[in-house]
Formats: sequence, C-alpha cells, structure tokens
Amino acid sequence: MNFGEENHTVYTTTSCPSSKSEWDKRSLTINCTETNGYMCLPNDEFTELLEFCYKLPRIGITKGKHT
Repeated sequence: MNFGEENHTVYTTTSCPSSKSEWDKRSLTINCTETNGYMCLPNDEFTELLEFCYKLPRIGITKGKHT
C-alpha cells in the first residue's frame, strides 16, 4: 500500500479492534509507534479488512468504486 511517497506493510484481519486496549495491543503487534500510528480499514472493494502503521495525520475513506 502506498500513501504518498511511503510504502506500508499491510496485514489482513478478520476484525478491527473494538476497544482501546485491543487497539493498543494490535498496534504493538505490528510495531506501530506514536509517530507511526495504527490503522484498520476495509480495502477499496470492502471485501476484507486491512491493518497497518501509517505516518499521515489523516487518511480519507470513501465508499464506492474508484476508477
């Protein structure tokens, strides 16, 4: 996955964290830090969930097909 000029290792998951403690645990599991935060989102087709560390302050999510 590429956001801007940076590449990110992306992992698939069956669910995104539902609590702060679970969020923190998953963040540590994939080696995210305060400056390299954890994110869990659906892919472009909304067919699977992805988790990764990122450095951007925000990531925009839009529902629908991208062409």
